[in-house]
Amino acid sequence: MLKKLTILALIILVISSALVNYLDAQKIKDSSEEEYIELKLKELGWPPYVYSGSNFKPAAGEVYLPVKNFYDNQTVNPFGIYRNGRFLGYHSGVDIEVDPEDLARKVPVYSIFEGEVKAVKTANGYGGVVAVEHPFGEVKLMGIYGHVRLWDANVKVGQKISSGYLIGYLGADNSNETDGERKHLHFGLSKKTDEVDIKGYVEGLRELKENWINPSEFLKSVGAKPME
Repeated sequence: MLKKLTILALIILVISSALVNYLDAQKIKDSSEEEYIELKLKELGWPPYVYSGSNFKPAAGEVYLPVKNFYDNQTVNPFGIYRNGRFLGYHSGVDIEVDPEDLARKVPVYSIFEGEVKAVKTANGYGGVVAVEHPFGEVKLMGIYGHVRLWDANVKVGQKISSGYLIGYLGADNSNETDGERKHLHFGLSKKTDEVDIKGYVEGLRELKENWINPSEFLKSVGAKPME
């Protein structure tokens, strides 16, 4: 009798697991990928956007958007989207595209807030990338500014910069300055400030939850303003 009950329990477990996987697949089918990512993050205990409240408000000074048309031009890779190609995993930041008329123009990149420059380097997948540690109230966040051309970058490691400071300009379209990628800004905000983590994609949603925040929702929550 005990053996039959054990077998029955195993059958129920297998059927339940299959049902969960089927329902997850239906969720993906019936909703956009972005909505599904948000749903899974909520299941991990993450609110729709990560931080608001006094502990994440800047102590003083204005907060700025890093590039023009920051919200309107997030048309390709939003935060948390899963990619399977040259880049594999969940997108840890947001990509801000450039308008066609700006492909041949200088597109400035600004510091969202005051901070200390922690990295100015070339990296696979980015071309040029700049990391700035920003103090927001009681918490520090690492701003990742990717696909920035370095030959005329306006920053160096250890430099203290102000809110709205001109970091440099976006790298040229499909060039070494962007590691062959289209001209755009990858902007991420990492909770890890003990090291410079520039990963543009992460393997799992738990890592996304633990180490990264949604830049768009955060900048909205602190009232970030455009520079132009």
